Amino acid sequence: MGSFRERRREPPRQVLNLVSVDQREDSGAPTELAAGRTLDLSPRGMRIELSRPLPLRSRIQVTVALAERIITLDAQVRHVDEVSEGVCSMGIEFVELSVEQTEALEEFLHGCA
Repeated sequence: MGSFRERRREPPRQVLNLVSVDQREDSGAPTELAAGRTLDLSPRGMRIELSRPLPLRSRIQVTVALAERIITLDAQVRHVDEVSEGVCSMGIEFVELSVEQTEALEEFLHGCA
């Protein structure tokens, strides 16, 4: 199987949006992990910048503001890079997107063209 980068179908668009990242505890209750921003976005995933790294392959929920819409997406951390002290960049891949979530992403991305 190829890497996450090799499997991308469309190149990501550079966008700057605020994000909130949550993870589910064993009880099912959400725990806010961090707030940050997007660096790029594609229909299959995004690169985000946070103040601390998240565990590789961890399942997370990302809430992102796309213009006038706020959507929450399930995702998995695919790679982590330390940009500088206190700043990490992470590539995340969306998982199990609904039709509505896919349409919201595509509509936003086509508006950025």
